[in-house]
Amino acid sequence: MDLTVCASKLARERFTAVPEIRIKGEMAAGSNMIDLEFLKILGCPLHPERPPFEQKGDYLVCTVAHHGFPVVDGIPHLLPEDVILEERLKELLSGN
Repeated sequence: MDLTVCASKLARERFTAVPEIRIKGEMAAGSNMIDLEFLKILGCPLHPERPPFEQKGDYLVCTVAHHGFPVVDGIPHLLPEDVILEERLKELLSGN
């Protein structure tokens, strides 16, 4: 086989194939579920001690300060500007 054809075929396979990513493990309840093993390694970015989160609905809630971060399409948004303060989070979780 010609080297050019071989390289072209390899490039097509490498750059057009989308790998299937699977995370094994038990999932937390909710429409934006986070793998429980992944949840165990996450910590609140607003605390130097990085306390763990618990998932409540579509939010990850800091177990120390009780503020939350949204989970959108299964991806936690953990930037400081994404934080939802405790009172607003209670409203969101209660459906108000």
